[in-house]
Amino acid sequence: MISKKQETIPAGKSEQVLQAAMQLFSEKGFEKTSMRDLAKAADMTTAGLYYHIQSKDHLLKVIEDIIFNQLQATVFTKMGQSGEPKRRLRDFIEAMIDYSLEHAKLVSVLRDNAITEEFAEEIREHRKLYVKQTEEFLKQLQRDAKVEPRVDATVVTYILIATMNWLPLWYKAGGRLSKKQLVDAVSQFFIKGLLDGSKRTRGSGQ
Repeated sequence: MISKKQETIPAGKSEQVLQAAMQLFSEKGFEKTSMRDLAKAADMTTAGLYYHIQSKDHLLKVIEDIIFNQLQATVFTKMGQSGEPKRRLRDFIEAMIDYSLEHAKLVSVLRDNAITEEFAEEIREHRKLYVKQTEEFLKQLQRDAKVEPRVDATVVTYILIATMNWLPLWYKAGGRLSKKQLVDAVSQFFIKGLLDGSKRTRGSGQ
């Protein structure tokens, strides 16, 4: 689990409210979206919206919880796979790309909206764990590949996450690149940087 306490919205109106929030936060940004905007988009009164959510900050926290739970259930399941390191990295990157493209509005909320003070500590924990899990996975791949790293795994981690965050802004399905070509290109970039290096010799350490 990512969070000790998962925020929820009562069943029934949850999907309606969340879809409205994701649409508006993505288009207008968190700060410029008012509770009146949210209520109108969700086809509710403002008073009715307050019955279902505590605040706009609470709603952003709910969306953050959804994102990280989905990442755990999809992308991070790839970390437990055995096999050849380059194949594992490609599978992991493909899962990240799939998530970014299939949940573009959710990704934009994560990318573009500032951490709110009310839930700052929990949201920072989410994001730190996302980075930590990715970094540890990349370092494990380097160890399994038995190569002398040419680049720092921490740097690669932040570049990889940033790549996935911005991907929905420029990649268009049906355009010049197929999704397979996209996965191939991104995977080769990170494989060459992270896993292509001189083989460790005995006694060179980890």
